[in-house]
Amino acid sequence: YSRSWRIVARYANIAGRSISLIWSYKGLAMISRSRLSASCFEQAGLGFRTLPSLPRFIRSMLLNDPADIHGPLVVFDMEWTGDTKNPQRTHVYDIAGVSIDGASTYQSFVFTMCTGAMAEARTAAEVFKEWLTWLEQVKGDQACVYLIAHNAFRSDAPVLYHNMLRAGVSIPDWLLVMDSLHHFRYHQRHSKDKPRFDLQSMAHAFDVEFEPGCMHTAQYDAMVLQSVICKFATACNVPFITGAVHQINKLSAML
Repeated sequence: YSRSWRIVARYANIAGRSISLIWSYKGLAMISRSRLSASCFEQAGLGFRTLPSLPRFIRSMLLNDPADIHGPLVVFDMEWTGDTKNPQRTHVYDIAGVSIDGASTYQSFVFTMCTGAMAEARTAAEVFKEWLTWLEQVKGDQACVYLIAHNAFRSDAPVLYHNMLRAGVSIPDWLLVMDSLHHFRYHQRHSKDKPRFDLQSMAHAFDVEFEPGCMHTAQYDAMVLQSVICKFATACNVPFITGAVHQINKLSAML
């Protein structure tokens, strides 16, 4: 008798998951293949928990369709204090960027409790305004700039947004963000080696010189990621970056 109920419960659970998946596709059908936004799910009457209920390989495909690039690529990295689960309370103290061809670079320290004694550290407002000026120079007459960071959607982009907001620096609409972690995962989804996607492992896999003792300085990490992206593109015959494109100030809470 108890075994029969266990069987019924099991198939009821499977049916429930199937229904959830069907309703998820209702929302996914309204999404552009290169972009995800919360409003699409709201229009479909779906909550923010819908996307995580999908299998990982489906989410990976949705987040990593090739994007049309209409501007220069800039790899960036930041160091901050605080937890990315609460980006409103983070404080950036080091920010750096490098163009994808390595021709232009930027690095600056922000005055915080970590850098208060450093002569070169400046206020967040000064640094972020200078950072935008540099990005605008990189942009030139192009439509926009694409910032690339490793795990950008869940860490760097929200942290950058809240720190610029707190500093009173507005984020221009031409500043977009893409995620190299999703890019790497997607293009190695069929790999039999079960690769690791942290920056150090990717650098080792693609013969990029990497000094563990230099980790967690924004300029060094940005330049290592730039080298990994370039070597990955050559080795796998793929573009420098693919995937979802978001405005930093409109980044979906689902990601």
